[in-house]
Amino acid sequence: MSIAIFDLLGGASGDMILGAIVDAGVPLDRLRRGLRGVLRTGYTISARRVVKSGLSATSVRVHVADAAHHHARPVSEILRLVDRSRLPDRVKHDAHRIFERLGRVEARIHGVPFARSHLHEAGAVDAIVDVVGACLGLAALDVETVHAGAFPLRRGTVRTSHGPLPLPAPATTALLRGWPVEWLEGPGETVTPTGAAILTTLGRPDTLPPPMRITSTGLGAGTRDWPDRANVLRLTVGTAVSRGEGDTDAVWEVACNLDDCTPQIVAHALERCLAAGALDAWVTPVTMKKGRPGWMFTTLVGEAERRAVEETIFAETPTFGLRRHRVERETLRRSWERVKTPYGPVRVKVGRRGTRAVTRAPEFEEVRRVAGAAGVSPKRLLGVPG
Repeated sequence: MSIAIFDLLGGASGDMILGAIVDAGVPLDRLRRGLRGVLRTGYTISARRVVKSGLSATSVRVHVADAAHHHARPVSEILRLVDRSRLPDRVKHDAHRIFERLGRVEARIHGVPFARSHLHEAGAVDAIVDVVGACLGLAALDVETVHAGAFPLRRGTVRTSHGPLPLPAPATTALLRGWPVEWLEGPGETVTPTGAAILTTLGRPDTLPPPMRITSTGLGAGTRDWPDRANVLRLTVGTAVSRGEGDTDAVWEVACNLDDCTPQIVAHALERCLAAGALDAWVTPVTMKKGRPGWMFTTLVGEAERRAVEETIFAETPTFGLRRHRVERETLRRSWERVKTPYGPVRVKVGRRGTRAVTRAPEFEEVRRVAGAAGVSPKRLLGVPG
């Protein structure tokens, strides 16, 4: 498994991400073949070498054959397109996450329910190609962890289907919440909603990537030329150099005590925190002052999602305060295997320390789906006695 680091010198768009991936060694024909699993016609994709402020980079462009493909699309339609595609499971999962996040951002911005949200510019064929292509490329590079540096932003206005909007675009600003940004002189769009959605959904803020051995690099070119910097995005791919047998990173532990909260509210708050991006969340029974029973409500969360999770705790529980501190954790390196069962194949998550596989765990939602399709209980599929 590899680590990908994106350095956003000139900005971040879907085309720039694809350009960097191709420049890092993924053949464009491989992306074309993969994209046929979700979109067979209506577009072409090309790549060429360009020079940006003295740097040679790859420019990838998506050419849509019919301008009618640029109409607004319901997010539900895009999710169905991805879910029913012939894409690999990992690519399908990552693309679904990106488009669902874009849809939720659009719903919040326009004040409509998620079920009625549409993607406009981000829903066009070229953006579907950008998102799915990026997921295909990162899978081809065997990338497991994505890091992204500060997002460079410029002010100004941009024309959209809703008319002129301020830059950064509202969707871009919402997607970058919790991420480091830097403000640049002069007008122009440096980060698109599609580029922001790909990197912030699949990645983590570039606090400090782990030690790594670099295996490839690539530069993706943007369309415009900036007067103060090269309009390129750099991708660095490498393999982790282990400081031990597992992977170590730093996350936040955010907690509060609750002594006037019903179990139903606690359970709901737990679900909402996980939906807001918590890596884990749990409650522990405790005895509060005056001998009253209560709960210690704890979440584990990355830097990018910390503010959203903290706001969720305040919104969903009666607490008046939180505790937080940085903690280090060591995790098993994870990979996926497909295991045959009498009722159909099931994905199994494999955890490794060094080269040793020390644990295997089936994905229960897939177990439930396969078991339901076969008309048996998940217990029977798993071979649990009784």
